[in-house]
Amino acid sequence: CRRRAGADRVPAGEAAVTAVTPVRTPRAWSPRAIVPTEPELTLDVLGPPILNLVVMGNPVTQGSKEFKGHVNKRTKAGKVVRVPLLLDDAKALGPWRDKVAAAALSVLPHDWVTLDEPLVADLVLSLPRLKATPTTKRTLPHTKGKGSGDMEKFQRATNDALGTTLPKLDPRGRMVFADDARITHWRRACKVYAGDVLDPDALRSPGAVIRLWRYPATLLGPIKTLGA
Repeated sequence: CRRRAGADRVPAGEAAVTAVTPVRTPRAWSPRAIVPTEPELTLDVLGPPILNLVVMGNPVTQGSKEFKGHVNKRTKAGKVVRVPLLLDDAKALGPWRDKVAAAALSVLPHDWVTLDEPLVADLVLSLPRLKATPTTKRTLPHTKGKGSGDMEKFQRATNDALGTTLPKLDPRGRMVFADDARITHWRRACKVYAGDVLDPDALRSPGAVIRLWRYPATLLGPIKTLGA
């Protein structure tokens, strides 16, 4: 289409304003901005973990819902309505969360205080090999199916076990962290087959390796100090 002559012209007043108002690059993109990333959260920086767990058993996902029919539910106005009933489709979810919570309970010191600060976490899952899994070459559990699933759903089950299930098993009602939102960085969140020959955290049998660190205090504080 044809453009009207002078359509791109800017009034003199606006041009003057533009000339004295340069566009600033966001600090997060500036080469001077120091933004700690996961590769920089090395073990030398983090130090020893404050929690180090090994849980044996087949890891289970959480978050996949299965339709179980309809139920009656009363609204705030007192009206009864029919709503769908959606439940976690993994029958093994409860037992897996109990295993994770029990493993944490076995290593928590008597004077443990619930963590309520930024945390860094590891979750390395060793998943069971399937009959179709090659035995002569290294592969990874990258497909959905029995024994596998979305990594974020594995993380959800583990987090809830440490924050929700644990108080139910502990007579003192302790939790590892106040909420799984305290985990701000995942140093390692991966899944491999049990017996993986390259991953140093792979277990010989199905299970999970879980670690927690406090986020380094040296990377927190006044922005002027960190960005100098």
